[in-house]
Amino acid sequence: MTGCQDFDITWETEGDEQNVRLELWRTSATGGLGVRFCRVIEESTPNDGTYTWTVPNRGDEMYWEWQNKEQYKYKVRISDVSNDSAVFDFSDLFDIYLNEDEPWILVAKDATYAQDVDSDDDPDILHFYWLHGGGATGNLKLRLEAEHDTDSSRNFTIEQEIPFTNQYNFSPGTDVLEDRDFTYRFTIEEAADPEVFDVYGPFKIDETPSNSPYGDYFVWWPVFQ
Repeated sequence: MTGCQDFDITWETEGDEQNVRLELWRTSATGGLGVRFCRVIEESTPNDGTYTWTVPNRGDEMYWEWQNKEQYKYKVRISDVSNDSAVFDFSDLFDIYLNEDEPWILVAKDATYAQDVDSDDDPDILHFYWLHGGGATGNLKLRLEAEHDTDSSRNFTIEQEIPFTNQYNFSPGTDVLEDRDFTYRFTIEEAADPEVFDVYGPFKIDETPSNSPYGDYFVWWPVFQ
């Protein structure tokens, strides 16, 4: 399917559930990346067996072709509105292809890294870069979410709305970047149109090999099932 087209999601259920929750998940063609949550399609919609979805405009297949890597495949997940992990199902895999005539944003995965700048006045930073096209020019909403593996009291979210640009730096600080127990997720979207978006992660940060040009830490994606 192509970005910005309308697509009917259909399903069958048993029981008396009044509403269902729909989510978009993604993986690689072979499943080597695991299956990862991408975003909510609809928090709650009547359990009547059909929902018309406007497909988001994704540049993923273009990026992976440039990098000579597998492109993403997508699934729709349906569950009860409580998101009970025991009551859900996934659709078959499908592709989403870029509609070049409509706005799109894509985080440049290989250009995202963390850096220790060794300064009390300029704390350690996470760099994010993205590509864009199709007339994407409005303000951007950025969100960096961090979940600690063992201490939920350290979880945090940083949100910013900024004028349109192609890069941004977050400053979570040395104590965060040096803690290997954080798992991160970065979301970027147009402020006026949340369906023009990209999601980077979940990812972790580790020490960079000594011969790397990309600062003192590197970003990596563990496989999340």
